[in-house]
Amino acid sequence: MTVVPFATIAISRRRYGAQTIDPATRRPTPQSPTTTTIYASVQPPTDRDMQTLTDGERTRRVLVVYTTTDTLRTSEQLAALPADEVVIAGETYQVRRVERWRQVRPHDRAVCVRLQEIGP
Repeated sequence: MTVVPFATIAISRRRYGAQTIDPATRRPTPQSPTTTTIYASVQPPTDRDMQTLTDGERTRRVLVVYTTTDTLRTSEQLAALPADEVVIAGETYQVRRVERWRQVRPHDRAVCVRLQEIGP
C-alpha cells in the first residue's frame, strides 16, 4: 500500500456497540458493527509512535490517521466498548491510541495497527 503525503481519502470506520451479557450463558455477546465513511489523512508512523506500541504490535503494519475531532476511539474496558476499526485500501486496522490536538485547527491523530498480518 502506498501512503500519499497529506492526501485526504475516504476510509471506512467500524464501530462496535457495548457488549451485553447473555443471562443464560453469562458470556459477553458482541454487537454488530456500524460502518461509516470518514475522511482522513493517512501517514506513516514516527519512531515515537513505534516505541509506544507493544513488541508484538511493532512487527505489524502501523499507520497514523489524522481526522476531525472525536471521530475515532480506542477501547474502553469499563464501558465494554471495543476500539474502532478502520479499513484502508482493503486492509483492516484497529485504533490503538488517539491524541486530541486543539491548537490552530482541532483534529485527532490516531495510531492504528493492522489486525491480520499476512506474509512479510
